[in-house]
Amino acid sequence: PFVVRYSEYLKELATLDFGYSDSTGEKVSSILMRTIPISLALITPGFVLGNLLGIALALIASYHRGKWLDKLIMGGSVVGMSVSFLIVIIAFQILFSSSYGLDWFPVRGWNVYSFGDYLSYVTVPTLATVFVALGYNTRFYRAVIVEEMGRDHVRTARAFGTPPSQFLFKNILKNA
Repeated sequence: PFVVRYSEYLKELATLDFGYSDSTGEKVSSILMRTIPISLALITPGFVLGNLLGIALALIASYHRGKWLDKLIMGGSVVGMSVSFLIVIIAFQILFSSSYGLDWFPVRGWNVYSFGDYLSYVTVPTLATVFVALGYNTRFYRAVIVEEMGRDHVRTARAFGTPPSQFLFKNILKNA
């Protein structure tokens, strides 16, 4: 019955017992324990760089709000948001990792014995993640920063002649 199957499913989920792989017969939990650290090692640089670049571009765009630089950055963000991650990763793999492109980086495997090896495996996923996330991050952080720029303490800092770089980093970014 449904209730029995569902309760078994919840018990397996709570105990992290995902059963066995159909292809290898190995426990799925042991496969996950082996592969999750590699997945985190691949995605973390793109996540960090995407957020840092998004914050930097958002600071530039919000400081020049309404001017051509703001419009250029926000237009690029919208274009970046409209491209599917799947399309980007396929294009980057063809461009950087195949014999049809530059053939600079490996497509599969994980033979990491040095920092150089790590960089060769992480470059394409990092570029793809940054490319796709940059539009979303920039638009989000710009909205937060623009809202923070209208606060009383920022207007007061400007009125007292605080240099733009100081109030951007000390008064706005810290609170945003």
